[in-house]
Amino acid sequence: MLEAVRRADDRVHRATRGERRRVLFDGETSLHFSMFETLHGCLCRDARVQCRFTSSWADGLKAPLERICAVLGAGPDEFVNYRLAQWRKWDLYVSSCFDLAWFARSVPWVDTFHGVGEKWVETGERLYMAHPLAARYDRLLCPNRRLAAQFERHPEYLKSPESLRVTGLAKSDALVWFNTEEMRSALRSALPLKPGRPVVLLAPTWGPDGLLAQYLSEAIAICAAAEVNLIVKLHACSYLRDEAFSGGVNWRARLDAESRAGGFLHLPDASLTALILVADVMIADFGSAPVEYSLVDRPLLFWVAPGQAARSAGDRFQYELLTAAGGAVVSPEDLRRKLAGALGGSDGAAAQRRALRETFFPAAGEATWNCLREMYGLMELPMLEGLVEGYRAERTSAILNDPVSFLGLAEHRPRRGGAGDHAASSGDVTHEHASLGGPRAPRAGEPSSRVA
Repeated sequence: MLEAVRRADDRVHRATRGERRRVLFDGETSLHFSMFETLHGCLCRDARVQCRFTSSWADGLKAPLERICAVLGAGPDEFVNYRLAQWRKWDLYVSSCFDLAWFARSVPWVDTFHGVGEKWVETGERLYMAHPLAARYDRLLCPNRRLAAQFERHPEYLKSPESLRVTGLAKSDALVWFNTEEMRSALRSALPLKPGRPVVLLAPTWGPDGLLAQYLSEAIAICAAAEVNLIVKLHACSYLRDEAFSGGVNWRARLDAESRAGGFLHLPDASLTALILVADVMIADFGSAPVEYSLVDRPLLFWVAPGQAARSAGDRFQYELLTAAGGAVVSPEDLRRKLAGALGGSDGAAAQRRALRETFFPAAGEATWNCLREMYGLMELPMLEGLVEGYRAERTSAILNDPVSFLGLAEHRPRRGGAGDHAASSGDVTHEHASLGGPRAPRAGEPSSRVA
């Protein structure tokens, strides 16, 4: 009976909506919402489309509302409390991490995934991202063929054979579009860097068996001795209060204090995308950050941690590719030697980085368009000509005019007033990838009032 009512409601809505469309983005952390930045920005240029965002997760947003707004380029009035969102009629629901959301009225579901890191279940039988909850989604916008192959081996995780699409990861486009000398110069000018020195980005992942827990102090000291501009940005989970992630260390307080004494920058709230564009060299261990860094094609130093290798399980394909692309750093002394080589122009891993990039980001630079094509198809709406190109041009200009916002280092200045449908939980937990903040591009298309 309920399904019959839902189908009738959907028929009436589709017959009367005209060209108006409502899109709801759902996430928990800044990382989740950073996956939508280019998609949200493009949709908001279309006068026919209204964008809103919510958090269906049990405890709501795990970052302040202002930070989520900065990631999306949204105003606070675009946040909708999940309890209200559940009963509204939406034309598209978009997530980047599978959750147990529920809506009273039918809506097409899309998932973009939240990265390309290959974490496996303990048995090594499948990737975590190849999850049974995917069967609820009308479209899975897969970053690459490796992840798509996992779903092909588990067709029970697909709502239908048409659900699976290899589009690329929309978030990766920014690292292709904005990787220019003009952009890098603008971003560097917005940071307190020592002139004439290269920039090293130290970006370890969380956990007890990697660079963060075992060798962070040594790595910082080695970079200090090399007389570089060192930027430290930990994985989001390292800043959580849960000891399973932080190891019981208040990394925010500790690194804030050490950075003041040691002359390096600790930027926990900065955009990883922007920092990757700034960096001349990255030092990292197993996670998404070094994979994303392959998109800018500059030297990577990958710390080989046996414990992380063991936890990667599965076929260890990504781990081995990172090891080859990053020179397989095995000790502090090895880091000292290989950092000196990278800073001196020694770079013998360009081909390995290219293999990493082509495997995990085959559509980089075009993924936003690919994803929007699928989203507009589900909304039964023709996509505007030049939508992505217009967004890219306007976003480039906005970043060059306000690099501080793109770096995620300025408080978000909302474009409109209003407190939204309900206040978000703000908390003080910081998550990674607060990407691509700043003003949202104006809408394009025929004049139209906002959808109520």
